[in-house]
Amino acid sequence: MNMSTLEKIREYGTSMSAIARLRFLSPISRDAVVGYSMDLCDRIVDAIKTELGDSSLKVVLVPLTSSNRLWMLMTGVIDLECGFTANTRIRQQSIAFAPTTFVAGIKALVRKDSGIERIADLDGKVVVTTAGTTTERIVKTVLAARNALARDNAAGSSGLIFMVLSRQADALSG
Repeated sequence: MNMSTLEKIREYGTSMSAIARLRFLSPISRDAVVGYSMDLCDRIVDAIKTELGDSSLKVVLVPLTSSNRLWMLMTGVIDLECGFTANTRIRQQSIAFAPTTFVAGIKALVRKDSGIERIADLDGKVVVTTAGTTTERIVKTVLAARNALARDNAAGSSGLIFMVLSRQADALSG
């Protein structure tokens, strides 16, 4: 039998919520995850507790990556992803989205002395981005059309910034 998410939460008494990138560890308590996404997540969990009539519902935070977050949601490993996953038509076929809470665009971080001012300046340059993201797909498509080189890297934001600062990459898009 295929249980709904609410039925599963009711049965196990736990909601497996994922933490994502619009959050950070609190400087006061290194165990506390805080931020805009977590504030929204907390409100959703409160609504679930009210709906189930169970104020003792526990939430287990599960760290995610850009590459595994959708798989974990679609397979039921987690019940809720509290991040900024892009709401695309393709993803809407597999998962449900809350109402839009922010709109993002793609920018690039470059060294001030790079001479890069527009997309045409990226021709032949090394561009890094986070693997498994919508940004990666778009950057690869745009750069491939311009015959520019794109590399992805799972080094995390600070690692990718370091690649630009140390001249291992010419731009970071994200």
